[in-house]
This record gives sequence, C-alpha cells and structure tokens, in this order.
Amino acid sequence: MKKEIKNFNAVFENDPQYYDQLRSGYLSKKREKFISKYINHDKIIRIAEIGCGTGGLIWELSNRFSNKSFTGIDALVQYTKFSEKKYKKNNLNFLTENIEEDIPKNNYDLIYSIDVLHHLKNIKLGYKNIINSLKADGLWIIMEPNSANLYIRYSQWIKNDEKNFDKKFLEKNVHAQKNKIIKKLYYLLLPAAIKKPSLILQKMESMLEKHKYLGTSVIYIIQK
Repeated sequence: MKKEIKNFNAVFENDPQYYDQLRSGYLSKKREKFISKYINHDKIIRIAEIGCGTGGLIWELSNRFSNKSFTGIDALVQYTKFSEKKYKKNNLNFLTENIEEDIPKNNYDLIYSIDVLHHLKNIKLGYKNIINSLKADGLWIIMEPNSANLYIRYSQWIKNDEKNFDKKFLEKNVHAQKNKIIKKLYYLLLPAAIKKPSLILQKMESMLEKHKYLGTSVIYIIQK
C-alpha cells in the first residue's frame, strides 16, 4: 500500500518493513562508500541524513564511524518508529521532521540527502532550512535523479507523484544563498533491482556512470 504525504510531491510506500528491504543491496553499498569519503575527516563529528527512510544506510555509516554522532531525519512517523526499533544505537538517533517546515539550526558538520529535493513542493524553502541546519563551512552531499539520463527523465515523467530534478534551479539557489558548489559529478548506472551485480557489470558501471547522459544520479557537494 502507498500513502500520499501532504505538502510533498510524492507518494511513499506505507509498509516500513517492505521499504527497508527495497533499500538494501549493491546500490546502498555504493552510496555508503561515496558518503564515507566525506565523513572520514576529524572535523566531521555530527552527521545527519535528510529523508533517511527506514534508516538502513545511516545505520551502516554509524557502524563504520562509531566515534561520530548520527541523526536520521524523515517526515514519515511510521518510518522513524521503525528505525527507532530496528536501528537506534548509542551514536544514532532518529527525528520525525518535515524539512519544508523546520529542522534544528547550526547543528551538523555534514548532511546528506538522497532523492529528496525533487519530492519537495517548495525546494527553495527546503534548501534554506537544510543549509541553516549546517554549521559554518559545513558540507551537504546532494544525490538526485539525473534528468539528463533519458530513462530517468521518462520514468519520472510518467509518474503522477514525481517530477524531474531541476539542476539549474538548485545551482541558482546555491549562488543566491552565497554557498559554494565544491563538486558536481554523475554517479551510478545499474538499477536498484540488481542486488548483486557481477564484477563485469560493476566494471562497466564504473566506466560509464561519469557520463552526463548515462549516470542515473547527479551529485552536488555544497559548502555553507
């Protein structure tokens, strides 16, 4: 069963257990590996995931970096309740917050969000709230569907509950808020349904994913 969430341009899976299973596998591991490179610095102590879903990815990161503090933030109370029960630990907690309303300010050294912004009805407000929750010089890793990839563009176009991510709109907001784009790249190629790809497929992906029209995700590293 799926559930429409008020104020979001989205319809989400209403079964946390099923959603949690969908988000496991190779794709999640690749995201974990990428984000870990930015967490693995002495000055990065407090980390948050915006739109953490049922918490599997941030739980993996909290295990890898047991000396750091992690917070998973999601708007769906059934997801955060599931996360509290399955994943909460000493260095990991969960909050039920809507980023189009408010989240804690000046609180985190690093924030990451995966496929979140294109679900917001008011991206400008969501962007402002997330930036405000970073400490000075804090980093925000943004991963969004790459609409330059024709498959991604078409798959989102046919859905009533999603729209394509607007890269130009984001970049305009970054400059308007006087933040800095540290890095922009394209990432991932294999679909999430492939849980255990062969080494040949993994090598093929590493060769092709960096191409603007082939990578299925676009990544921005923003500094406050």
